[in-house]
Amino acid sequence: DVGGVEVQSLKGSVNLRQNDIQVQVDGNVLDGACSLRGQSRLDRSNWSTEQLRGTAKLRDIALVKLWPKIGQQAQLGRLIARGDADLSIEMDDWRSPVRGRGRTTLTGVRWANVAIAREVTADVELTGQQLAVREARVRMGQGQLVGSATISRTTGRGEFAVQVEQVPLSEFLEAAPELARTARGNVDGEFTGNISDVWNARGVLRMHRGSVAGVPLTAIRVPVRMSRAAASNRTHVEVAIQSGRIASGRAKGRCDLFLSGRLRGEGSLDLNSAELRPIAKAIPGLSNNLHGRLTTKLKWNSTNLRSAEEMVGDFDIRIQQCPTLLFPG
Repeated sequence: DVGGVEVQSLKGSVNLRQNDIQVQVDGNVLDGACSLRGQSRLDRSNWSTEQLRGTAKLRDIALVKLWPKIGQQAQLGRLIARGDADLSIEMDDWRSPVRGRGRTTLTGVRWANVAIAREVTADVELTGQQLAVREARVRMGQGQLVGSATISRTTGRGEFAVQVEQVPLSEFLEAAPELARTARGNVDGEFTGNISDVWNARGVLRMHRGSVAGVPLTAIRVPVRMSRAAASNRTHVEVAIQSGRIASGRAKGRCDLFLSGRLRGEGSLDLNSAELRPIAKAIPGLSNNLHGRLTTKLKWNSTNLRSAEEMVGDFDIRIQQCPTLLFPG
């Protein structure tokens, strides 16, 4: 290791002119390539070097090799990506931890086998105590996520914040691809949370106007809480529809999602005086010509959530202003 970073091979040169030391090093680190240019001064009284300052370029490094070196194996070990970085760096000596700051680009970002983003860009600063990430940006459709985080190099604990800016609703429904294909509209929101053996986050998502399976959604406000246990790779998401309208009807509800190998969930929805026709059109087997107003209380669950057709549940339903002759059969 050099500076706490895994090195496969290095070659370079050191030039001494009076007390000035010029260092040029190229090699392979973290399964990628590196290029380092730096300078220091020699103290001839005890033949020691002063702090090394310079620049480093990293290309196509493997993040899975980095996490244990900065104390993040338990928290981030399943986060896989290749990375490039252009950094200004400092080292007290060749055995001391690297400190630096600069710009990074990650590609092929995924959590274990789940794809997260094609590319993430961020400003980073690595001190002796922590890793700070600022202005991390992830493109999602026509929108983006913008985040920041600080993580201790000694304890592996930290905090993060994420802004959701005009992200397509379909991006949040990827676990249910049949629903995602019918989703329209953009989502905004914000989250804050902590990084530890158990990650916790809370925030809110908002959508002014959209639809799923042709059913209109307006003025939706959805508080969200999430927790993830790093050791077991289990994730729990609590979602509440705090306010909004579905097919012009007032809506409130909740949903709990559990991810551990497969996605399962359960929830409820109270819908008051919604337009019947768009909802009927979205349900296979019902007539497309139904009219009226729908009030319902729905409870559902799914042991393997992939689409609405895989849900089972109980509901109470009341329909008003609907001619009986329009019902099928």
